[in-house]
Amino acid sequence: METFGVGGVARPGSWTGICLRVGLAPGLQPRAAAVQLLIRDEDGDTMYAEQRVTLSPGREQPVWLYVRVPANLSSTTVFTVVVHELTEAGGIARRLGVSRITPSRVARAEDQLIGVIGRRAYGVEQYELRAPPRSTSSHIGSAHERIEVVAGLPTTPQSFPDRWMGLAQYSAILWTDGLPSTLGVEGRAQALREWVYRGGHLIIVLPPVGGGWFAADNPIGDILPDARVRRVEGADLEPYRELLTDVEFVEQRLPGDVTLHTFTVESGTPAAEATQVINGPDGCVVVRRLVGTGMVTIVGIDLDSIRFAGGQMLRADAFWHRIFGNRFDVPSVSRVREEEQSGFPQANQYPVDSGIAGAITRSGFAGVGVLLAVIVFVAYWLIAGPGGYALLRMRGLAQHAWTIFVLTVAVFTLVAWIGARSLRQTDFSMEHLTLVDHVYGQPVQRTTTWASVFLPEYSDETVRVGEAGLDPRWIQAATTWSDPYATGGTLSFPDARGYRVESDAPFELRVPSRATAKQFRFDWLGGPRWSMPRPVDEAQAPSLDSRRQITGALIHDLPADMTDVLIILVEEQTLPNQALGRQPGELWARVRVVQRRTWQRGEVLDLASAFSAQAEGPLAQSAGADYFRSLTEGLVGTGSFPGLGASPPAQRARDITRDMARIALLPVLEPPLWGRRALQSAGRQGASVNRRETHGLDLGKWFTQPCLIIVGHVNTDACPTPVLSVRADREQEIPANGRTVVRWIYPMTPRPVRFGTVAAGN
Repeated sequence: METFGVGGVARPGSWTGICLRVGLAPGLQPRAAAVQLLIRDEDGDTMYAEQRVTLSPGREQPVWLYVRVPANLSSTTVFTVVVHELTEAGGIARRLGVSRITPSRVARAEDQLIGVIGRRAYGVEQYELRAPPRSTSSHIGSAHERIEVVAGLPTTPQSFPDRWMGLAQYSAILWTDGLPSTLGVEGRAQALREWVYRGGHLIIVLPPVGGGWFAADNPIGDILPDARVRRVEGADLEPYRELLTDVEFVEQRLPGDVTLHTFTVESGTPAAEATQVINGPDGCVVVRRLVGTGMVTIVGIDLDSIRFAGGQMLRADAFWHRIFGNRFDVPSVSRVREEEQSGFPQANQYPVDSGIAGAITRSGFAGVGVLLAVIVFVAYWLIAGPGGYALLRMRGLAQHAWTIFVLTVAVFTLVAWIGARSLRQTDFSMEHLTLVDHVYGQPVQRTTTWASVFLPEYSDETVRVGEAGLDPRWIQAATTWSDPYATGGTLSFPDARGYRVESDAPFELRVPSRATAKQFRFDWLGGPRWSMPRPVDEAQAPSLDSRRQITGALIHDLPADMTDVLIILVEEQTLPNQALGRQPGELWARVRVVQRRTWQRGEVLDLASAFSAQAEGPLAQSAGADYFRSLTEGLVGTGSFPGLGASPPAQRARDITRDMARIALLPVLEPPLWGRRALQSAGRQGASVNRRETHGLDLGKWFTQPCLIIVGHVNTDACPTPVLSVRADREQEIPANGRTVVRWIYPMTPRPVRFGTVAAGN
């Protein structure tokens, strides 16, 4: 095993890239082989994750396998790897070798992971919020979820994956060291590119000499911002003090002779291709490009010079919050020591995505069958038992009781058989919960679907995500799924058997079928399948006037009306208040929120009216911070151990609407109290919101630039994810029913936050 998880870290229940080193002894003949990793699924069947390679004698080669590891993964979990020789026809032949592997390092299922390509994290490691070693808790508890920063990710073939699934466990990747050309021009560069298109946030910190990022041979140059770069020597970072540090370091001067890069966006360049995020006296120092549902951000400030100037002088909540879109206290070492005497009481945990299993539970058909069985049994017991005998006795026919009993048995057997046949499903069907993301102007939509799919036959059935031949650039992914919050053990069917999943075709699964439902997760990216909200016409595109009032009109042609609609306006980033100073858990953005019960299909939504101060009732608005606070007030957690005391799936699904809002807005929710403030507010602390299944599916990064965000629910007998059954090379989309959560982002005219005295023309 080279690596179990990119960076040597795996998170339970997440997509994980596993790199194996496979070789053939010298003197043998080359041969084709299948490398298989064995994983048991929820039904007790064994999945063989397989990659086929050609082995050459005397040479070792890396082989990548991609799987969603079990939700109960631990550092002691043992996996079996088997290498089989292949026949000329491609069949499995004799076994060549077998090995046992275990994870190197396992993160908590609730932890967010941030990867760093390079040796230096430039203050992002402060997000880990570690408490001093003597504390009763390892985490100070000022954020809703724990963050683990994995530094030192290499870009070699043995360490960097060639499929986006290997990077899926990271919500963001920070590139601080090394040349982009080390990715090569094939698989690894495309894996990183597709990860960004699927919602990833790539952040590049430019070195003083540029590092080859703007060279012609940069394999990911097509997703970098379209801006002209200017190298500024002898720059002074003191005007950027409010951006980089806080009052605790007021007596330490920031470096005054550094090299930084500024970015000039040419007139006429689309905002999606180059958005100015942060400006300073020297010009724009942080620029970004929107890529699919993700983004690439480039930082031109020489952060290395600050590291040498004064330890933790570069503060994550001053600088990195404005890049990531986070909102929580990141205290310095000295501040943590001050709070240590009070301890770090941890809030109860609220598992925000624990309702997914309940949302896709197929209880309707089972309920009808159970009701029929109860009715038939009660009627049979009354007629064949005391009721029928009493009636015969009243009519003087008691001597015929046995004859009537036999006839009754025959009749009810026929009724039960006909009832069972009429209720039996004979074709595929699907109950789903889907998140669909679309950024206006981008050529793709991303969907994440959890589904319970009924497989009608007693054999094997093939399920596929994505239509064959469409969107060949993207690698779709399908996998069996189980509730990560389930407390019971895995149950096995008596006829448990194995099935093979090819790493080159993760979009298709041929699984054992027993005329029952099986749960899946589908990750799809491709050209838009649903018509999303859009401006009524070019003249009515959303915009902010000089008084920061929004104008414009939108319309949508979704398959059904949108319900429980949130309209979120992110106006711009804000500067620190000089008079009040930084407030605990401050949100570095000016945000307004409108809630609307329904937005009908074809209805024109006038944004000026929606956001007017007099709006009431279904169009009531609130300041963003107030709404974000309302999503955490009154939450009841599950205790110190996530999952403990969690209610059954059907109960957990009751608040699925607000939970979907919490999932989208988790990074900007009002953070929990910590330290002395938590002790002083005992009984009012509430719960910390965390997740196991929806990492990387929040919209936090969009709160760092002007945009309009709409989150709404569509309940219809359609699914934006193309899920198909495949029989004898005939593909057919599976009929679907369920809930789709639409998350639509409209990027608005950039309004970069400005620090210091900005030079004219910048």
